[in-house]
Amino acid sequence: MSGCLRSVGCLVVLLALAVGAWVTRDRWRHAIPGAAPVVDVAFTPLTEARRAAGRAQVESLGQRSGPVFATLTAAEASALVLTDARRRLPAFVGQVEAAVVGDRLVLRSALDPAELSGMDALGPLASLVQSRQRVTLAGTLDIAEPGRALFTVQDVRVNELAVPSPAIAALVRQLDRRARGAGTPDRAISFEVPPYIGDVRVSKGRVTLYKSVP
Repeated sequence: MSGCLRSVGCLVVLLALAVGAWVTRDRWRHAIPGAAPVVDVAFTPLTEARRAAGRAQVESLGQRSGPVFATLTAAEASALVLTDARRRLPAFVGQVEAAVVGDRLVLRSALDPAELSGMDALGPLASLVQSRQRVTLAGTLDIAEPGRALFTVQDVRVNELAVPSPAIAALVRQLDRRARGAGTPDRAISFEVPPYIGDVRVSKGRVTLYKSVP
């Protein structure tokens, strides 16, 4: 069994089973003891106004007499992750929407497969993204070092289909055109932050940035 799960053939089978499970979900979901109810996530579009508001909040932390923390909405925080996205993440096209679910930032956008750097590297997953699809990324935020933060992707959905865990790293590598720095996790998208930001927390629908204390 372990050898089978390591094979590409079995990944195809897992994808097929996942598709079948999603299509028939209404028939079996109610039969799962203790199954959590489906919760509608309230996404907010990333607009220029929200981008500017987030930037102002971040810049306030750099002021000598400024606050020691700043609380951002999901959309405002997503502007940090997506800085210079047209060059770094060209596969994201159209309107980006964001939400906070638990301790994760969730980004949703359309994915243009023509902008992926190499479809062959996706293996069986490539069959799911042959045309423009809605893609949702959910992940954690961390400060890796002064001036650099990480959005580490924990969950990916193409439309409503969950991408198998072994395929997530391959998709992230195809999405992010930036050269990966030493020690960057396979699932992480690295982005720049001002060096005076020392910590980040995601909770209660917000993203809180904390100023470094000398």
